[in-house]
Amino acid sequence: MSVCKMCSVSIAGDVSQIDTALSRLVCTGVFQPDELGKFYSDTSSFLPMKGENPYTAMESALYAIMRNDVPSGQDDPLISDEDINGYIAKCTAEREIADKEIVRLKALIEENEKSRQIISHFKDLDVDLEKIFACEYTVARFGVMAVSGYEKFKNHYSDKEIIFFPAAISSELCYGVYFAPKILAEEANRIFSSLYFQELSITEHSGTPKKVYETLGNTVQSLKDELKRLENERVDALVEEEERFSRMLACVIARKERYEIHKYVGIYRDRFIICGWCPEADGETFRTLFDDVDGMECTVEAVGKDTKFSPPVKLKNNILARPYEFYVQMYGLPSYNEPDPTPFVAFTYTLLFGVMFGDLGQGLVLAIIGALMWHLKKMPLGKILIPCGISSAVFGVIYGSVFGFEELLDPMFRSIGFSEKPVDVMKPETTQMLIYGAVGAGVVLVLASILMNIFSCIKQKKALHAVFSANGLCGIVFYVSVLSLLLFKNASAIAIPAIIVSLVLIFFSEPLIRIFERKKPLEEGQTVADFAMQTFFELFETALSYVTNTMSFLRVGAFILVHAGMMKVVFTLAEMSSGVPYVLILIFGNALVMCLEALLVGIQVLRLEFYEMFSRFFKGEGEPYMPVAAKEK
Repeated sequence: MSVCKMCSVSIAGDVSQIDTALSRLVCTGVFQPDELGKFYSDTSSFLPMKGENPYTAMESALYAIMRNDVPSGQDDPLISDEDINGYIAKCTAEREIADKEIVRLKALIEENEKSRQIISHFKDLDVDLEKIFACEYTVARFGVMAVSGYEKFKNHYSDKEIIFFPAAISSELCYGVYFAPKILAEEANRIFSSLYFQELSITEHSGTPKKVYETLGNTVQSLKDELKRLENERVDALVEEEERFSRMLACVIARKERYEIHKYVGIYRDRFIICGWCPEADGETFRTLFDDVDGMECTVEAVGKDTKFSPPVKLKNNILARPYEFYVQMYGLPSYNEPDPTPFVAFTYTLLFGVMFGDLGQGLVLAIIGALMWHLKKMPLGKILIPCGISSAVFGVIYGSVFGFEELLDPMFRSIGFSEKPVDVMKPETTQMLIYGAVGAGVVLVLASILMNIFSCIKQKKALHAVFSANGLCGIVFYVSVLSLLLFKNASAIAIPAIIVSLVLIFFSEPLIRIFERKKPLEEGQTVADFAMQTFFELFETALSYVTNTMSFLRVGAFILVHAGMMKVVFTLAEMSSGVPYVLILIFGNALVMCLEALLVGIQVLRLEFYEMFSRFFKGEGEPYMPVAAKEK
């Protein structure tokens, strides 16, 4: 239950062997490349590999041909880059031809539908359009104007040699056509312009408007059928090419990911070098990985806990603690030489959740829901709900609560020799015990957090921080001394001097540590006044945090009472009715309380972990272990 031990890996060889080396590294699935600057103090003689990733454009081109999900598969060495580029060029050309034809058909459909819409207003005119447009001495204009304009024309212009035939009249608009001798065309245009006549363009057709309307309808349907045929042909072609496309895209994605490693490669003359990390358990794999390649060298060295490097972090926990890595990673990963807090979180989170959400029935339901969340949806939170639900069920037995029924387990307790259940939450005198118990739990967990910090400092070879810091030995002395003053009347003779000494040491902890490390007491540019002012407020905040952190655990006892109180409300509402409504209220009430309180308790316990405990011993500055790997089939 710790951070997985890592090995540093260094591969060097001839520049011509880069692709071979990277291919094998990717195939191991456990190699994480890293900057050369972490392994060599001077990298000025190394030249970086230049050039953009050529597979990015190829990937985009393939996606432009086919909109598909990322395929499953891996790189196929039998498919060359030339094959892929040729395939892209062929498919792109075919797609462009089809796209142009589809665009042309859509434009024709839109044009004909627009003409059909216009001609639909003139279907009642029983005239041949071809003859109208063939007139040598007259002009004809089709259009629309307001009904008021039509009335004005009849009243003021009907005596002129200009004729208007209404084709369709609605409550507001009048569609029609006017005829005028060509010598009066300008006057006719002026008159109808004053009437706000809007000319509608009608393409020259033969036959009556009704016949033209039907012809245009047939033309539109024929164009739509042709468009549908082309689109179906394109879909069928894509389906036929799907397997080949997926193979091509899988190759491009794998090669693109592999090419990304080039940025970690350094070139020195005609040699290359790449460095990275792998778990210690896989170190032997790398030692023999390039034995069959002439001129390729691979060096694998185990990384100790006192390393100056910053290896990536891979957590290694047992099956009980592993689900809680999800919460630890939300806060941040431990550094390579920092203790993994996951087992601590697994124990404290499960315990506190069960204490605050103690109900046998609801706890078991919560565990079942968590199991379903994980097995059906692979939700990490589901794996956490399983032990939390079991813990809730255990404390539900102690509280004697089953779906809010507080007396259901009383016969069981009497049969094993108890006069009553161990903890009766509903009794008034239990409240004081819960408050004291919650504060006591806070004291224990705060002390445990400080001890965790001392252990972490010692492990990181920071013994002075383990002694002098606010979360070190001096912090424990201060905290325990304050507690003894509150609990014991005769403790002042020892406690007060201990408090004073511990506060003084904490106040001067930074200069003391710097002196022991053979540095100047104060940082460069910092004055004594600045140091005193800054440290005073930090010390005040530290002392205050001990109180607030401890009091924050009162929420543990509060939620025990809240759960019992919410279920009492549910039963009060249920008892107002009987029969089926009584059962429905109990079921709905239990479901509501379980969902609401599980959410609240989960958040509150996580808050206690992050703010009251993690803040004392855990920094979370580690980098995640993210190896490069070829996609599996």
